[in-house]
Amino acid sequence: MKSIVSDIDDAPIVSAEDVQELNAINEDKKAKLKAAKTSLAATYQNVRTLVPLVQEDYDQTKAAVDKVTNCMQQIIDARLALSRLRQAHPHPRLTTDAALQKLSDQDKEMQDLSDQIEAVRGRVQSSKNELKQENVELETLRAERAEAEKLAKNANMGKDDPRIASLYDWCVC
Repeated sequence: MKSIVSDIDDAPIVSAEDVQELNAINEDKKAKLKAAKTSLAATYQNVRTLVPLVQEDYDQTKAAVDKVTNCMQQIIDARLALSRLRQAHPHPRLTTDAALQKLSDQDKEMQDLSDQIEAVRGRVQSSKNELKQENVELETLRAERAEAEKLAKNANMGKDDPRIASLYDWCVC
């Protein structure tokens, strides 16, 4: 309406060159837009390609962080256990040298005790042998006594002296 109402002389004159110039500018803008869209599509494609890799790296990093956290907790637990051990076993603690010395002392003591056991076993064995010999001697003496009693009984069969029987009983008891 303005052009109808307004003066045609004041209206800008649009020539074919102006239209071609505007079309060239629009074509440049369209080409830039198309290049930008292509670049954006390539970027989206790169993002789609890299997302699984980044997710994998993220998962590995998260697993490593969890592992480190777990290790730190184990270290804290070990330190706590160590402090409890130190509290339960106050100074002087047994050092390596002291432990080796104690071990050698215990070895010597065990060797001495083993020697004593062997000596006692030897004495027991000799005592057993002596006991066997004494038992053999006792048996021979019993046999001799039985023979002597038989001889005495056979020798006294003819005599009836009452004093001999009481003396015999007294002697045997």
